[in-house]
Amino acid sequence: MQPIINYAICAVSAYLIGSLSFGIIISKLFYHKDIRNFGSKSAGMTNMLRTFGKAPAIATFICDVGKGIVAVVLAKKLLCGDADPLVCGYIAAVFSILGHMFPIYFKFRGGKGVATALGVTTALAWQTFPIVMIPFVIIVAASKMISLGSIISAAILPIATYFVYYFWYPECSPVVPTVATAVIALLIIFMHRTNIKRMVRGEENKLGAKKSDEQ
Repeated sequence: MQPIINYAICAVSAYLIGSLSFGIIISKLFYHKDIRNFGSKSAGMTNMLRTFGKAPAIATFICDVGKGIVAVVLAKKLLCGDADPLVCGYIAAVFSILGHMFPIYFKFRGGKGVATALGVTTALAWQTFPIVMIPFVIIVAASKMISLGSIISAAILPIATYFVYYFWYPECSPVVPTVATAVIALLIIFMHRTNIKRMVRGEENKLGAKKSDEQ
């Protein structure tokens, strides 16, 4: 029974940390506006970039990545107790991203989870970072669409995670990490469903366009 309680505590704490939507916080604190009223209506880095500029976008990105790292480290190091630290970490990963997407503090309207996913996966298995970031950079450079890079990198994430654990952490079963990152990937792709529709119609916004589109 005790491990189940620890897992639940990790989930709740991670969700509450993830619900700290820094795009909303920064836009309200410094601009007295809600980022969700502009562009894509999303509380992520790209909408911040298109709406308020580079500095608030970078700050949002760093904070969203950071909260994912904090949620995972807190779960593994302080809240896990006698439960499996790996399971605690990946539970925290999933729930911090759910918090980012559906923040309890902001009427459950948040971002698309890309930056927070980067934080949690880097904290859990840093080797996944270059594996997902290299195709992201290439795709965005070629297409000028951050949304497309995010979707494809999300799809790559569980595959990358499986092989990272297979080769770098053979003492750990890759099942929990792979399943958890597959859930994360599906959540991110789901949150990009309007972007996918626009891409199909050839209407997706690109870098340099005035209208906001992503995260």
